Amino acid sequence: MNDDIHQPDEDFAPMAVDEVEDLEDSTLDPPVDRYGFIGGQQYTDPAKAHVTPIEVIRNREKKWMHMCKHWDYWTSTGKEKLRERCRKGIPDSMRCEAWQRLVQSPALSSRQGPVLNQEKPKPQPLSRGLLRKSSSHLSKS
Repeated sequence: MNDDIHQPDEDFAPMAVDEVEDLEDSTLDPPVDRYGFIGGQQYTDPAKAHVTPIEVIRNREKKWMHMCKHWDYWTSTGKEKLRERCRKGIPDSMRCEAWQRLVQSPALSSRQGPVLNQEKPKPQPLSRGLLRKSSSHLSKS
C-alpha cells in the first residue's frame, strides 16, 4: 500500500475558527427580511426595525378577525380596504388564516374534497404480466 495517500497535502492547512467565522459573516447571500423575502424595499435592517406598540397590534388583529369572519363581504364590497390592509401588513397571529382565505383554499378544498379523499387504486404487480410477455416474445423469435 502507498502511505502517501494518508499524508496531508502541504498546500492544505486547516482554517482557524476566526477565519471560518469571517467567511460565514461575508456570505454571498443577500439580506432577507423577517419573512424570508430577499432585499428590496420591504427589507428592514433588524437594528433599525420599528417596534409596533402592542395596542396597535391588538387592534389590527381584531380588524383581521372581523374580516375573516365576514370574508364574503370583504372580497366583494370591501376589496379596496382589504387590499389596503394587506399592504399595511397582516398580523403574525392572523397570517395563516388570512393567507388561507386569500388563496381561497376553503373553496378549493370543498370543490376538490371528494377527489382528494378518494382512495388511490392499488398498483398491479408486474410479475403477472411479465411472464406472459417474455414467453410470447421468446416464442416469436
